Amino acid sequence: MSGMGSTSGIGNLNDWWQYNIATDTWTQKPDLPDHPRHHPFQFAMGDFVYAGFGHGSEDPKIYKTWYRFDPSDDTWTQVADIPGQGRVAGAQFSHNGFGYVLSGEGDGHETMDSGEFWRYDPDSNQWTQLEPHPGPSRWAPASFILDNEVYVINGSSFGNYGVGSYKYDLGEPTSSTTDPVDLVQLHLFPNPFSSQLHVRFDSDLIPGKTGLRIRLIDILGRSVQQETLSGSPAVLDVHHLENGLYRVEWYSGSNWVGSGMIVKQAAE
Repeated sequence: MSGMGSTSGIGNLNDWWQYNIATDTWTQKPDLPDHPRHHPFQFAMGDFVYAGFGHGSEDPKIYKTWYRFDPSDDTWTQVADIPGQGRVAGAQFSHNGFGYVLSGEGDGHETMDSGEFWRYDPDSNQWTQLEPHPGPSRWAPASFILDNEVYVINGSSFGNYGVGSYKYDLGEPTSSTTDPVDLVQLHLFPNPFSSQLHVRFDSDLIPGKTGLRIRLIDILGRSVQQETLSGSPAVLDVHHLENGLYRVEWYSGSNWVGSGMIVKQAAE
């Protein structure tokens, strides 16, 4: 899926297209239900594509709205606005079931004082602010992911192109808007598992004692199961999951407090 942008003689666009690899053809889909724009941000998670931000000719010109496109029925659904600035021409990507937006120019189409970094959780429909990269934000930086780390390279700040590279560990995300929290050690067994997964943890380590939220993420980055555990021990029904490798992440409220890997295999 791809769309929007700007073209000579027409200006900003809000069209949306689907490419069929097998037939090497493009099919037009319903337009983004918002202002036409160029330099939007897009990432895909699970069965959906998410699109937002961008620069248009209609006020407020730099947009902060976001939408989700469902290819199964060709529908758009508006999701949560980012709590920070609208922006244009930054980095965007998805990883382990979350969407990310990094840096770019802000509301005034100017360099932001901070290289703002945000993570989107599709299950809770919420954005969480992460630690920004050092220095001011950058227009059109390059980025890539290796071994759970995102690298951001070069770009323009305050109108001047420069060099400089940074990396951020996505394997253990923490919010820059909350106090640091202690990790919570979970014991997940058996591993490999088949129809049930047993969970033990020390509830005294959970900040605020609000319960522990568990997410299972498959190798395609899709969140396939989520549970809130009120106490230990607990048993999860996982018979419906396909065989394979899963990443498990656990949270206290919005705080990440641990993660691990488990394997589903057929019962003997």
